[in-house]
Amino acid sequence: MALTAQELQLIESLKFPLAAAERIHQETGGVLEEAKSDEWDYRDDDEESGPIRGVSVLLPNAAVESFVETQQTAMEALGCRAFWSTRRQANGLQSGDELVVLPTTDMMEAIRWSHSNGGNYGVSMEDIIDRISRWRTLCDVQVVGAAHDWVALRFHTLPENICQFAEDVFELCPDSVHQGVALQYEEDEEALEAARTLCPDICITATTAEGQLERMTKGFPPEMVDQLREKLSQTMNSPRMKAMLEIVGNHSEPSEEDGVRLLAYEIRRSGYLFLWWD
Repeated sequence: MALTAQELQLIESLKFPLAAAERIHQETGGVLEEAKSDEWDYRDDDEESGPIRGVSVLLPNAAVESFVETQQTAMEALGCRAFWSTRRQANGLQSGDELVVLPTTDMMEAIRWSHSNGGNYGVSMEDIIDRISRWRTLCDVQVVGAAHDWVALRFHTLPENICQFAEDVFELCPDSVHQGVALQYEEDEEALEAARTLCPDICITATTAEGQLERMTKGFPPEMVDQLREKLSQTMNSPRMKAMLEIVGNHSEPSEEDGVRLLAYEIRRSGYLFLWWD
């Protein structure tokens, strides 16, 4: 089925490559719409003031992943980059998964377009781009998805020191362990033993409450940090918190060190990494 008159008008207004639009339409069977980033004010007529503009197709997650996996080379040959993202309504609620294709071959544009960040951990969009750029000197890792609070990566080759790499991932994104592999493998003793064998020596930094406070208040005035530190101390020393920590301490969840080991194990097993800042 050919592109509709409305779709042709859209891609002309966006100056989007016609051949790429036709291939997207052919492979997905979906309706091409303008991809709208949460950070872009579309009422602004100054196109240079916002991020790069591209097309979007609302699709099930599996279909988006399939397109990115099978069609990325073809998209790049046509001067474009495809990735998975999340479409939101005007009220902020999610409409579903979407395929976004931008007229660029720079994978970091997916992060810039989405303005991905971990503000609650003091992690900026620039921090994420810088870290992934550094990782790309260690291995072939590709950005395959991005939204305002998450980034998805696919590995075509792995870092030589996967354990040290997992430590670096954890430093950037603690939730990759706390709400990721630590829960995924919570009762999988076989996986835990394999992870401990893979990474017997793990050294974690900045994982204490004090360390997290330092990360979250980076760039804040010293007097504000002092106030937050005092509040944190009061909270951690309260009877209720001590009782809660005692209960947690008696629960057999993996330690943070084991969590990082499991992260290394999972990256090696799946060749995939999902970063998010909840």
